[in-house]
Amino acid sequence: MNILAIDAGNTRVKGRFFAGAGEPGFDFVFPRGQLAEAVEEDPEGLAESARAVDAVAVCTARRDDRVVAARLAEMLGGTGAPLFFLSADEPLPFTLRYGSGRPGSDRLANVIALREHYAGRGALSIDAGTAANIAVVSPAGEFLGGTILPGAGLGARALHEATRGRLPEVDASAAHGLPNGVPDSTEGAIRFGLLYGLAGALDRLMEELAGRVDFPLRERILTGGGAPAIRPLLRTEVTHVEGLTLMGLCAYAKWRLEKG
Repeated sequence: MNILAIDAGNTRVKGRFFAGAGEPGFDFVFPRGQLAEAVEEDPEGLAESARAVDAVAVCTARRDDRVVAARLAEMLGGTGAPLFFLSADEPLPFTLRYGSGRPGSDRLANVIALREHYAGRGALSIDAGTAANIAVVSPAGEFLGGTILPGAGLGARALHEATRGRLPEVDASAAHGLPNGVPDSTEGAIRFGLLYGLAGALDRLMEELAGRVDFPLRERILTGGGAPAIRPLLRTEVTHVEGLTLMGLCAYAKWRLEKG
C-alpha cells in the first residue's frame, strides 16, 4: 500500500511517501511561504517524484491552506486517490474527549502515531516546532490532552518584534555554537535563554505530567523541526523520531481506507 502524507505546518511543509514492499519512498520539505509557489511553479521539481498512491492524508495548521494542499496532493499522488484531511471534525480512530477548543491536526496525528507504534504503553510526544506541544496517550490509547507553549523560533521573533528591532532576531534552530560559559553577547544571551529555557520548560512539564497520571509514561518521543536543537539540552531521556506526525498521517490514511 502506497500512502502520501503531507503536513502543512506554520513554518514548513513536510511530506513523505510511504512506499509498499519493494518501492522506494521519498521525503520533501520546503518553507510554508512557498506552498502556493510549489503548486503553481514547482520550483523544487516535486512533480518528478509523483507516483500512484492508494490514499493521501493531510494535516494543515491553517484551514485556508487546504485548497492549495489538495492541489499539492494531486500533483504528487494523482487524481484518483482518496484524500483525507485530518482534523477534530473528521472521523478519528479514537474517542476524542477534549474540553474547550479543538486540538490541532498535528497533535492528533502524533496521537495516532503513538497509538500505532507504542500500543499498550503510556506515551507522550514532544513536538518542537513553531509551538512546542506535548500530547499524552494512555496505555489504552486514549488522548488525555497535554500542553502547548511557544517554540524557540517563535520566541526569537517575538523578542525582535516586541522591541521594535532593538533586539536582533537570532537563529534558534541549532544548539551548536552556544557559549560554554556565561553568555557575554546579546545574540548569545538570547539564543542561550531561548534554547535552555525551552528545554528546561519541557523537562519540567514532562515531570509534572508524569505525576498527574496513574500509569508510567516510559515512552517519551521527541519530534519536530526544533528537535535536533533541543534534544542535547534536555535532562529527561527521550527518543528522537523524525517525522512522527507523518507516521501518524500514514496510519490515519490506512485506517480511513479500512473503515471505508
